[in-house]
Amino acid sequence: VCSQPMYNLGSRGDELRQWIEYHRQEIRVDQFFLYDTDGSLAAAVAPYVEQGVVLYASRWPRNFGMDFEAVHLSGARTVKQANGSGHRVLSSKLQRYPSALSTQAETHCLFRSRFV
Repeated sequence: VCSQPMYNLGSRGDELRQWIEYHRQEIRVDQFFLYDTDGSLAAAVAPYVEQGVVLYASRWPRNFGMDFEAVHLSGARTVKQANGSGHRVLSSKLQRYPSALSTQAETHCLFRSRFV
């Protein structure tokens, strides 16, 4: 099973463990690839990583550089059209992009699981 990059799940570890156990017992999944943008899954998946059931990519955006990670976690300013004037202005609000690396995670997962 390949996950999309997840984030801010520290308090939802029980739900993640239930999800893993359901898929292991009912559907017979034996390998999970879990991607995390902020490290919040580490404690919940540690026992599964030790068992070899979960391959865990903590802080997935960091693999693409610290600047890219900052955009995911802190946000980036976007350019927007200014009231129909044709001028572009930099937004004052930060926009987060926590799932921007979903395609890369999926490709990574499929490549890694090709011999499983």
